Amino acid sequence: NAVAACTGKYCGLTVLENGQLSACGPCRCGFRPNASGICQPCATPLIIYDWLFLLFMSSIPLLLHLFFIDLYVFTDSYRFALCHGSAILEAILSAIISIITSQPIGRLSLESCGVKELPDWYTIFYNPTINYKTTVHCAAEVVCPLALIHLKLQGIGITKSTYAALYFYPILILVQAVFGGLLYYWYPYIAVLVATFMTAYTLVISRVSSFSDIANSKRLTIIMVLHWLVLALGITAATNGLQRPPIAAPILL
Repeated sequence: NAVAACTGKYCGLTVLENGQLSACGPCRCGFRPNASGICQPCATPLIIYDWLFLLFMSSIPLLLHLFFIDLYVFTDSYRFALCHGSAILEAILSAIISIITSQPIGRLSLESCGVKELPDWYTIFYNPTINYKTTVHCAAEVVCPLALIHLKLQGIGITKSTYAALYFYPILILVQAVFGGLLYYWYPYIAVLVATFMTAYTLVISRVSSFSDIANSKRLTIIMVLHWLVLALGITAATNGLQRPPIAAPILL
């Protein structure tokens, strides 16, 4: 029958409006094949680890914007603070719009099929070949919306930082598309390492010898707070990842 003929790790049959089953193929975003090979909708709320992953991925372009604003905006402190505030506000609005335009539509919440294993991110490599002749293309976003929602986020740079975005956005999209699955499992430790290294680098470059040196500089205060927030994100994600995903437990130990 049709169900038995639909082979493949990520292939499934979609129930059409007339009650009939579609041809064997990929399930739509928000659906996953069950044990019987039928595409079933997923309505599982995101776990804390998933939310922190989205926060990590969406914060990368924001931090790059802030870095280039800090690099190119040589004006008074009011203008400097306005540029940073605008970038942060744009990122927050983009995140809200991205969430409410994803399933469930119109709500500040997200539902997914969950991540069971690393291959869930790379379904394109699991298209079955029938009798070594016919390939059934079942590549789909099984981990919807974790794989693509952060690509909706669009930050608007200021002055020369806008031109910098023309370079780092394509690079970020490529990295996230190719290494998204690996980043999902490793982002807590990447966040901790990067935050620790950048904190030490900033203290050395700025010749900070005491906490008062940071407190007396608005620029250093903002930079250090951002580093500490990234560090807190990494530690929180690593702690909540002890049981899911399971790969995080042996790595953390």
